[in-house]
Amino acid sequence: MFGHFSKSVGHTDPKTAEIIALREACDIFKRSSWGNHYRLIFESDSKLLVDWIQNAHLCLTIFKPLIHSCLDLCKVFDWRISFVNREANVLADNLEKKKGLNG
Repeated sequence: MFGHFSKSVGHTDPKTAEIIALREACDIFKRSSWGNHYRLIFESDSKLLVDWIQNAHLCLTIFKPLIHSCLDLCKVFDWRISFVNREANVLADNLEKKKGLNG
C-alpha cells in the first residue's frame, strides 16, 4: 500500500518540516488498525533525516526532542526508514498522481 498526506507545519525550516512529517505519519499509523497488522516503511529523500533516525546520537541537539518523539511513537510497531534519491521520490509521486487520474 502506498499513501501520502498533506498537513501544514507552519513557517519552519526544511529539516524540522521533514521530522514533523515523519512524526505525523508515525502517529497516523499508530492510531490506525494497520499498526497491529502491517509493517510501516518510510522512504525519504532526506539523507540527514534517515541518518538521524537511524543514529539519534548524531542529531543536532535542537532536533533531538523531535527525533526522539518519532522514535517513541514508532517503537510500538514494526517499521523501517530508508533513503531514496530524489529522482525515485519524484517517480513515485508521478505514479501516484497518474493512478489518481485513472481512478
